Amino acid sequence: MYERKRMTPAKAAKSPKFILTAVACLIVVIVAIVVAVNLPKKEKAPDNKATVKPTKETTSETTTEAPKPVGGEVPYLAWEEAQKKNPEYFNEAVFIGDSTGLKIMQYDGIPGMKYLCYGNYGTTNALDQSTATAENGWPAEIWNQLGGRTRVYIMLGMNDLNRVGVDGAVENMRQLCQLIVDNNKDALVYIESMTPIIASQDGKRGKILNNAGIKAYNEGLKKMAEENNWYFIDVASVMFNDEGYLKDEYCSDPGAMGIHLSNAGSAAWCDYIMNHCADPKW
Repeated sequence: MYERKRMTPAKAAKSPKFILTAVACLIVVIVAIVVAVNLPKKEKAPDNKATVKPTKETTSETTTEAPKPVGGEVPYLAWEEAQKKNPEYFNEAVFIGDSTGLKIMQYDGIPGMKYLCYGNYGTTNALDQSTATAENGWPAEIWNQLGGRTRVYIMLGMNDLNRVGVDGAVENMRQLCQLIVDNNKDALVYIESMTPIIASQDGKRGKILNNAGIKAYNEGLKKMAEENNWYFIDVASVMFNDEGYLKDEYCSDPGAMGIHLSNAGSAAWCDYIMNHCADPKW
C-alpha cells in the first residue's frame, strides 16, 4: 500500500496555503485594532452625589421705573423729540402756580397744558384747608383737582418765604407734593425753581422774599427733589441777567413787586419747559 509522506514544519511554512492563511489572520487582527481605536468612548455616568446649581428663574412681570432724580442723568428731551415718544405729553400735564403762573396761563404758550393757578396762592395756604374758600378761589384740595392728569408741574414760593422761611417753604412743598402723589397713584412730580426778582425791587419785599432767599429756597427744592426721587426743573436758570437778577425785559411789574413775568418772560418759561420734557420710561 502507498504511504503518504508527512510534510515537515519547515516545508509547511513555505507552502502557499500556509502563507495565505497567515496573511489573512494578520489582516483580521489589524482591522480589529483599527475598529477598537475608533469606537466612541463611553460617557462617564453622572455622579449621583454631585449637586446641580439651580437656574435663575425668569419672570414676565415688568415694573415701572421711578423717575430719575435730578442728581442722576435725567434724559431731558426737547419737544420735537419728546412728541415722537409721546405726542400727548402736555395733554397729560397740569401746572400749579401762583400769580406768576396766572401770567403764564394767560400767555398760554404750551398747547395742551392745564393750569391751576391762583393769586396769593402758596404751599402754606394749600396745606391749610381752613384758608381755602369759594371767595378766594383756592381749591380746598388741589391734589384732587388734577382732572386725571399725571404730569404735575408746580412752581410756588412767592407767598411762602416771608411767612414760613426757606426751610418751612421747602418742607411745605414736600408735603404738598407727597399729598399729590398719595392721592394720584400715577402722578409724576416736576418741581420748578422759583423765578428771581429784578434788581430795582430786590430787598423791598420782606426779609426773605429777595434773590438771596429765592436762591436758598431753590437749592433746598433741588435737594428735596433728589431725596424724594422727583424731577427738578430749573426754569429760573434762564431768567437771570449777568448780575443775577430777573432780566428787566422778563418783568411785567418793575414798579411794583418786580417778580411777575412779561410776555417775553412767559415765552422763556414755556421754551424751557418744552425743552426739558422727561419721563421715567425714556
